[in-house]
Amino acid sequence: MMIKYFVLFIVPIAAFSQTAYLTRLPNEIIDFIVPASQYTNHGTGTTPEKQLSGTMISLGNFGGYITVKYNDPIPNDPKNPYGVDFTIYGNGNGTQGMSEPGNVYVSKDGDKWYLLAGSDYFDNNTVRDYEVTYTRSDATINGFQQSIYEDNLGSVFPISPNTYNNGYAYPLKEYYPLYKWEDGEEDKMTFKGPLLLSKAFDPYGSASAGFPAWGYADVHSNGDIGDEFGNPYTLNYADGAGVDGAGSYGNGFDISWAIDQESGKPVVLDEISYIKIQGASHIYGGRIGEKSPEITAILRAAEGTADVGVTTAPSAIKINGVALDLNNTNLYYTNENGGEISVEVESEATVFINNTRCTERTYETVPSSGVIRVVAQEETKQPQIYYIYISSSSSDDPSSSSVANTPVKSPQHAVGNIRANAINKTIILENLPQGANVQIYNLKGKPIYSANSENSKILRIPVQAKGLYIVKVGNQKWLATSH
Repeated sequence: MMIKYFVLFIVPIAAFSQTAYLTRLPNEIIDFIVPASQYTNHGTGTTPEKQLSGTMISLGNFGGYITVKYNDPIPNDPKNPYGVDFTIYGNGNGTQGMSEPGNVYVSKDGDKWYLLAGSDYFDNNTVRDYEVTYTRSDATINGFQQSIYEDNLGSVFPISPNTYNNGYAYPLKEYYPLYKWEDGEEDKMTFKGPLLLSKAFDPYGSASAGFPAWGYADVHSNGDIGDEFGNPYTLNYADGAGVDGAGSYGNGFDISWAIDQESGKPVVLDEISYIKIQGASHIYGGRIGEKSPEITAILRAAEGTADVGVTTAPSAIKINGVALDLNNTNLYYTNENGGEISVEVESEATVFINNTRCTERTYETVPSSGVIRVVAQEETKQPQIYYIYISSSSSDDPSSSSVANTPVKSPQHAVGNIRANAINKTIILENLPQGANVQIYNLKGKPIYSANSENSKILRIPVQAKGLYIVKVGNQKWLATSH
C-alpha cells in the first residue's frame, strides 16, 4: 500500500540479531501467488525465495499467499511460553493504519489444511466464506495489465486509478512458477478464505484494514528476530496509543488455535510441517492501493527446556447467569437471542471473549458463526481455550442428549485402554473389551451406529461424511474427527 511510502523511515521491519536464527526458518517454498496488487509481477511480489533468508516479501490483494515447508516438523510444544509455537514477522508498527492482516493455515502433510482461527474469526466482522474472482482486463497502467474483480457479496471493483503504484496488476504465469496454475487461470482466478472486515480509515483518509488483537500475520510491531517470543494476547493493549505494551515481537501463533473450517470445530494437532499465509483484507484504496501483508520471516520456536504450565481454568463461565460445565472444552448453550457472557478468573489472567479483551460481554444477537470462544492466559503459561456453541433450539444442541458435553480430544485419543482413530471417513476403535456396546452419534445427538464388539478388539465403523462424531463405549464417551 502507498501509505508505507510516507512512513518508510519509521517502519520497524524485523531484522536478524544473529545468523543462528536462520536454522529456524522454513526449508522450502512450496507455493506463491500475488494477485491484483501494486506488487504483482515485480519487486517484493516476485521473490518468494527471500523467505528462506528472512527478507521481506509481499502477498498482494485478498487471497494472495505463500506456502512454506519445514523438513523437521514444528511441535505443538507445552514448553513454549504463551503457547507460541512459531512467530511471523512483517512490517507492521502496532497501529491500525499499518495493519495488513493475513490468515494463517497449517498442515501436517501439505494436503489437509487447518485454519489458525484468529481473535476475530468467530465474530461478525469476519466473512468466513468470502470469495473473490480476479479477471484480466485489456487496460494497462505503467505497462502492467490490470485486474477487474468481483466478490460473492455482489461487489464489483473497477480498475485502479493508481498510476504511481502500477495499479492492481493481474499476475502473469512467468513470474509465479511455483503456483499450481489451472486451466483458464491465466485470464481469471478465484480465491476463497475468511475476509476480515473494517470500517476504519487511516490518517490520510484512506480505507484501513482490520486491526485484530491476535492470530493474524503483519499486525503487531516487529523488532529483532530472536529467541524471545512475545505474548500474543497482550501485545496490542497498552496505556500508550498505538504502542505495543509488551514490546515488539512480531505475531505469535499457537498450533492449538487450529480449527476445521468445514465443521468450525477445533482440531488437536501434535505437530505441523507446512504453513500458509494468505491475505485477509480486500480494501479498495484507490490511489493508495490494496492492503498487502508483508512477511519478513517465519521463525519456529526455539526448543524449550521446561514445561511452562497451563493457565488456571476459570472458576466459572456463565451465559445469562447460567453456569456452563467447565469439565469440557466444547460447551453448548441454547438461546435464540443474545445475552451476557461472563468469565470469572481467580488469577490475573488475560481473558478474551471472541475478539474483545474483557471478562464480561453482552451480545444483542448470537454471533453469525454461532460460536463464542473464551481464552484465558496468565504469565507465560499455555492458555485455556473454550468453545461455546450457541444453537436456536434444543434439537440442535448436543447437550439435549445423553451423550452431550463431550470434550474435544485428539483423533488418536485413548480412554482407558480403548483407542480411537478417525481417518478416511472411518472411525477405528482398538483394544475394545469383549462384548462392549459401541454407539456413534452426530453432534445433534442422533444415533447413526450401534453394535457390540463381539470377539473382536478392533472395530472399523464407516461414516458418510467428514466431521466430528460422538463415540460412546459403555459409559465412556469422546469426540472423533473423521477426515
